[in-house]
Amino acid sequence: MSQQLLYDSFVQIVDSILPLDISPDQRTIILEQFLSYIDQTTNAGINYDLHLVVSQLKRLFTSDAQWNSFQQAVKILLRYKKDNDVARYLSFFNSINIENIDETRGQRRHFISASHTRSMTTTNNGLIRNNASQSSSLNNINEFGVNNKRQRSNFTGRAYDSQSINDLVNDILLEFQPDHIKESEMIQFIFYTLLSSTSDLFPVDKVSGKIAIPESIGNSTSGILHLIFEASVLFKYLMTATKKNHYKSQIKVAFLSNVSVYLQQYTQLINELSVSNANDMGKTLTDVYRHLVGEIDKFRFLYFLTDKLEKIPGNEFLSLVFGYSNFGDLLIKEVAMTLFKVSSEPYYKVLENWIINGELSDSDEEFFIYNDLEEKSNGISAIKFDDEKYPKFLSAKIKHKIYQIGKMIKFLRDVCKEYNFLNGYNQKFRSFLSKRELRSFNENQFSILIDSQFKELSNYSTYLLYNTYHLDYHILNLKKFLLLSKGDFIYTLIENSLAVLGEPSQSLSVVQLSQILSNSIENSSIKSSPRDMLLRLDARILSLNSSANLGWDVFTLDYKLDEALRVIIYDNNMGLRNYLKLFNFLWRIKRISFMLDQSWHGSNIIYKRNIKDLKHQPQNFWVVKSFNKVNIIKNGLIKFITKLLGYLSFDMIDVAFEELLEKLNKSKNLYLTNSVRESSIKNNKLDSYLVKFRQVLLPNKEYVNAYNDSIVDDGTPMPDTFEVDHEIYSIDEFINLHCQYLEKIGSHKLIDSSSKRSVGLFSGKFFVHQINGLVGIVSKFLQAEEEFHNLILEIVSQLKLGDNHDDGDDTMESLYGHNSISKMKKVVKYISREVNGEFIEKKRVFVKDLINDRELQNFGLDLGT
Repeated sequence: MSQQLLYDSFVQIVDSILPLDISPDQRTIILEQFLSYIDQTTNAGINYDLHLVVSQLKRLFTSDAQWNSFQQAVKILLRYKKDNDVARYLSFFNSINIENIDETRGQRRHFISASHTRSMTTTNNGLIRNNASQSSSLNNINEFGVNNKRQRSNFTGRAYDSQSINDLVNDILLEFQPDHIKESEMIQFIFYTLLSSTSDLFPVDKVSGKIAIPESIGNSTSGILHLIFEASVLFKYLMTATKKNHYKSQIKVAFLSNVSVYLQQYTQLINELSVSNANDMGKTLTDVYRHLVGEIDKFRFLYFLTDKLEKIPGNEFLSLVFGYSNFGDLLIKEVAMTLFKVSSEPYYKVLENWIINGELSDSDEEFFIYNDLEEKSNGISAIKFDDEKYPKFLSAKIKHKIYQIGKMIKFLRDVCKEYNFLNGYNQKFRSFLSKRELRSFNENQFSILIDSQFKELSNYSTYLLYNTYHLDYHILNLKKFLLLSKGDFIYTLIENSLAVLGEPSQSLSVVQLSQILSNSIENSSIKSSPRDMLLRLDARILSLNSSANLGWDVFTLDYKLDEALRVIIYDNNMGLRNYLKLFNFLWRIKRISFMLDQSWHGSNIIYKRNIKDLKHQPQNFWVVKSFNKVNIIKNGLIKFITKLLGYLSFDMIDVAFEELLEKLNKSKNLYLTNSVRESSIKNNKLDSYLVKFRQVLLPNKEYVNAYNDSIVDDGTPMPDTFEVDHEIYSIDEFINLHCQYLEKIGSHKLIDSSSKRSVGLFSGKFFVHQINGLVGIVSKFLQAEEEFHNLILEIVSQLKLGDNHDDGDDTMESLYGHNSISKMKKVVKYISREVNGEFIEKKRVFVKDLINDRELQNFGLDLGT
């Protein structure tokens, strides 16, 4: 059949280019010669000389244009290796490019069969008329067989649009390809495939989901089908994802619910296209694809986002969607905005609950504020902020304000029991948000709302802390008692503790400690203090675990605070531990200072009662000299301890305390006045006071007025405020201020043992370790001096006893041989050489380290004099 089709098709091509008046014999010769040459590859027994054939054929063409066209057609045909390919090309080319032969050459409408052609004899008697116009149909055949001139020409006497041509091509292909499928037939089945349903023409594998395209469909048609079927594949993937929807995250659940909406819209579109195609069978695959391009782009974007659901948490996913809402592509931007609006609804509900009720309703742990379950306390200290989870769609400038708003609500409700204030706050802002969803706010509007809430809550919290709980008053009391700045009370406390705290800690009782504290209060200047303050003082011991600890080592004072102040000052006991750490360090030095003072007074008494009379007796001069020597050493120790305590109290503690008060209290030089602040808050406009240290810089009034007029009032409730004589802070800011105060003291170079900056450059040792070593030497001195005083009294007693008996013996000779004199010499030698020598050397190194430190240089110079 292929041979017959090949010959019949070629006859039509030859007829289209031969002159009209050519004789039948000449026509037969041309066909016979050329067909024999074409067939030479399949007839091995017949050999043809190509040049001979060409020369014979050329003589039949009187026109070069005809001959060139004929040669070009032959060259194209020779490229095909199979007869079927040649036949199909000729048939298709002939149908597209040749006008109706019946109208001009009716006598040639009959075609030559293969057998007829082969039976012809070769003759070349006739001549071909020179008629170039009849061969113009092949003048512009390119190497792909496309006649450029005829692309827009009439076919069978009438004009065809693209649809008619498409039908014509399908009809032609059906004639030569019986298994060819028309586009109209494909389209009828495509709509089933686009909704992930299988069909006879495009079956869908149930397991893999692959869509089978018939092999009879050509590459070009298959290519556009691949583009169209992408919508089907994505539709099925998204349908599967929405049906599973196993996520706990409400953000992801909301997203998939919105994806379902897009799938429904897509289904509706396919149904509409199907109905439209039934009414108008003229649609092409290109028309279908044109309707699906936008849907495919949407599905690609939805596929990308759906794929991310398993990989990232809901908060990151929401920020991802928000990022595409600012995308350049308008379609993607529109889809992203819609998705974000729906998906963010659960997130904004959590946010609204936090800024209105101070409650965390985030069961999925996707909110940037969370309750730390590892925190021992369940109070506001357990509420933490996770900066990594903070979303991109909220302004970074207000993230800490959002965090503080909920914490302040929780503080006022759970700690302060301020229900009346919170009810008013809740009603005001909930009423405002009931008229407008929080997610509909733009960045500026949301910032204004957060600022208003933050200012109202921080103002009331500050007012409450000072006017109800007296924050500044209790911080001062903590300095007096736990940082030992109330000198007379502390010395009285040490004095009353001498008989008790020298015992092992396990032997101490609560009754003893209470008695010590009570007596100390009665015998000091704090006796007249308010009863409320005195009831807050308590004495206790830190540990009873070791019997080796003396009472001095574990004794401490305690100052009881109201729950609201415990949150601010003790900060989940972290602040209390810092206070107790400082108390323990200072308590030891204060006790040594008190013991030195007591020793000095004791020495004066001994001198007046015993030594004063001995200095006039030459034989007792050694005792007087030893006594003076020990006192000189003690005087150096007292001087050192006094300067050390002075620096710790004034240059370290008082400086930090003054900085804290400066931050807590308002200063006209540093801070805005309250009236200016309230005006700025109520109007929510640009504050016209730009404050610098000791001066106020005023901007241009016209600019300020123009800016204020440009601000549109969106109805955000203005904060209700109270008159406060202190700086306004949030709860965490108060906590941080007090922590910085303790940190400034605790991290001072002299008492810090955790930073390399606290190490002396000369010795390579921590300053605090050197202080502890020097204080330890002073303690050894006090122990040795106590023995020395006892020996002095014993010797003086022996001297007086010798005077009373007066037996004539040399009294001094007998005393020098006495055991007390020997012991005293050893004690004096131990004090002067070992104790004092060690103290002088360590002090020298300590002073050198201080002088080499820029911050401590002045203290080192003072201590070295």
